Amino acid sequence: MGTEAVAERKPLDLAATAAYCQFTRESLGAYSGEEMKDIIAKLTDLTRQASDELTHWLDQREQMIMDNERYNEMIASLVGRAAKLKDAESKQKTNTKRGITRNSFHLK
Repeated sequence: MGTEAVAERKPLDLAATAAYCQFTRESLGAYSGEEMKDIIAKLTDLTRQASDELTHWLDQREQMIMDNERYNEMIASLVGRAAKLKDAESKQKTNTKRGITRNSFHLK
């Protein structure tokens, strides 16, 4: 994550959410119009909080996937560079053993 401001997340009230999931058509009929408005407002708020929580964790997962890809690319680049250096070193040793160097081709 960058330096952008992160909105503070309220923890989702799982107990209240579970309680609202227990409502039935019959039990809702016992509430007055005002009580139903309060229930709807609370359900709307819980839905928004759950959506915010899900969005947060999906963003976290996406960031981790991007970080993983970036690290894998860096590792592949480092391994490739190390292989090139090792190959160049190996060729240089082979040429030195044969008595071939850059300066050995000078014409006299």
